[in-house]
Amino acid sequence: MIESAISIFKKLPETKSQVKQYAILMRIPVLNGEVEPLRFAARISALEQLLKALKSDHLIKDVILQEAEKYGSKSFEHGNAKFQIKEVGVKYDYTNCMDVDWEQLDSNVKFETDKKKQREIFLKSITPEMEVYGRDGTQLKPVVKTSTTQVTVILK
Repeated sequence: MIESAISIFKKLPETKSQVKQYAILMRIPVLNGEVEPLRFAARISALEQLLKALKSDHLIKDVILQEAEKYGSKSFEHGNAKFQIKEVGVKYDYTNCMDVDWEQLDSNVKFETDKKKQREIFLKSITPEMEVYGRDGTQLKPVVKTSTTQVTVILK
């Protein structure tokens, strides 16, 4: 018999301690060479995409909200989790306020941000061999760049 997606889902961890233990149990075979690392990375990426798709699905969000509202409280516990009903992603649009002070400040911020980006482009072009001086006469040094090397996964 082929397992359904939801039956597999029900086997996944539900608490922080279960997640931690599950991660350890999955890590060991990867480190011991029992699992091919690139295939493992691809599956992790696929799981990330699956979870992102499920969490962003508006129909699923609506069903979850409807169920949570049945508890009659903004905060409650159910099963192994605490739930909160709250506004998220609140945004304000000031463009319709007709406030000339705000409009001037917004314009200034956009102008200064653009100037800063242009300056950063210039500063990135400085190499150790160059002698470049700032407006105050101080010699400018190259930008310090830090990074981490890792493998990225693009699913087919």
